[in-house]
Amino acid sequence: MKISTLLIAIPAFFIWKWIFSRQFKTQRAKVIAALVMAVFTVPAVHVFLIIKQIVSDCSYGRVKFDKAIWISDAENRYLMANDLIDSGMLIGKTKFEVKEILGEGTERNWDNKDLLEYYLGVIPCPFAMDPYILSVEFKDQRVVEVVQFEG
Repeated sequence: MKISTLLIAIPAFFIWKWIFSRQFKTQRAKVIAALVMAVFTVPAVHVFLIIKQIVSDCSYGRVKFDKAIWISDAENRYLMANDLIDSGMLIGKTKFEVKEILGEGTERNWDNKDLLEYYLGVIPCPFAMDPYILSVEFKDQRVVEVVQFEG
């Protein structure tokens, strides 16, 4: 028997025993009911954890920013987005300088913020449908923040 099974089964048994403490009069009935429910709880928890892992598994490669690839392969820009953000290479640059590096983008003024946005493509995650966007925020004509979000 695996340790993970015991780590689920033992607490499940005691939780079910506590839940059944008012439903059954005899100790034997409580223990039997708790054992039966613990037996069903273990696989249910394992299935839940497997499904959670599949749904939340969103690992993909990350590559260093390359201007030529950025311009030519818009569908895979998400691979370079973290490098752009983490390196801080755009912070402090003017809009003209950002456009020289990333291309034209889409200018937006949202919530009194001067933004330049770039399509990153759809990240290969289970159930991902919306593309991600790189948003470059300007304040006083200079980049102050670069973030990505699902759009």
